[in-house]
Amino acid sequence: MHGAHHDLVALLVLVAGSLLMPLLSGRLRLPSAALLIGYGVAVGPHALGWIHDAQVVGFLSELGFIILMFLAGLEIDFNAVRQRGKRALALMLSVCIAVFGLAFSLSHALGLHPMMGLALAAMSVGLPLAVLKETGKLRSPLGQVVMLVGSLGELVTVIGMTGLYFFFQHGVSLQLLMACGKLLGMLILLGLSLRILMALAWWFPDRFSRAVAEHDASEIGVRSAMVLMVAFSLLAALAGLEAIVGAFVAGALIAFVLRGKEVLEEKLSVVGHGFLIPIFFVVVGVRFETHAVSGPTLLLAGELLLATFVTRLLPSALLLSQGLRPRQILSIASLLSAPLTLVVAIATLGHELGVIDKQGRATLIVLAVLCGVLFPVLFRLLETCRRDTTAHQGSKRV
Repeated sequence: MHGAHHDLVALLVLVAGSLLMPLLSGRLRLPSAALLIGYGVAVGPHALGWIHDAQVVGFLSELGFIILMFLAGLEIDFNAVRQRGKRALALMLSVCIAVFGLAFSLSHALGLHPMMGLALAAMSVGLPLAVLKETGKLRSPLGQVVMLVGSLGELVTVIGMTGLYFFFQHGVSLQLLMACGKLLGMLILLGLSLRILMALAWWFPDRFSRAVAEHDASEIGVRSAMVLMVAFSLLAALAGLEAIVGAFVAGALIAFVLRGKEVLEEKLSVVGHGFLIPIFFVVVGVRFETHAVSGPTLLLAGELLLATFVTRLLPSALLLSQGLRPRQILSIASLLSAPLTLVVAIATLGHELGVIDKQGRATLIVLAVLCGVLFPVLFRLLETCRRDTTAHQGSKRV
């Protein structure tokens, strides 16, 4: 019972932070994930000491990590990919490839580990999606470009995480070939699952519409999605992969099959962002070793911050051919430079693999927080300036 009391106290501190930090983030206009990490540092063993990395805390954190990657896969907008056409898709993919090429080139020039290069190149749609919704830009041409490039970049990032995980775990060996074979088997199973689900959606549209229904007392859609997430996470673990890869694949599978996934996505976000994902970010802060932060660490984080924006800005210039203006290119680059969640995920994975030391992990977490705070602010400033300029020109015409 004594141990149970400690676990309940730790859980109370975790859920209290998950409640208070989003309220504070709304007032400060800062990402709640960044504040949750800071909260974790404050209540962790290196500060107040209210929470230690106990078994129950670690389990909840891992579960939050899994559902975070599941929702990342679910956020991919395959409908936008279909509607854009092959030519636009090729252009967006070219932007992504250019971002990754520049990021790895810069990380190599700085003498950094390839996992750090992947963190520098990482893109996601989680934070950009929140900022676009808040500013009313989600359905604008700018917002659609950000979501499409971010979705493709997120997919490439997770593929890169998988490839580097295999390479640094097995090296160039027979085990690497066996691991690739297991991955191929998992992809084949994914393809079969995709065909089966699409066939079922065709033959039983009423049942699939129930899965995305707004009012369903049994919440069959949510339960089915959870089963798929855990099943693919288990398959990934059995294949020698990180469970988060399987969770991402499961989310992407649902996003591909279900055209009207918005209601289901909202319900799953309530489960994830309402409880488990905040715990993951708090535990990232709990595990953050403050003594690993030093002058060189902060200097490197500052260099990577600048490099993050440059590696988005230069490739985004290709989008000028789509009729976008230079200021819109700056706005797109600023939102694509805020992959807070995936940078934290890469830092966690790299540290678990032993290829990123404590200083490197601290650098990436500082980088993630800075990117998640500064670049959305830059986007809002750019959009405010654009609206003011447009209003001024309109008043002149009058």
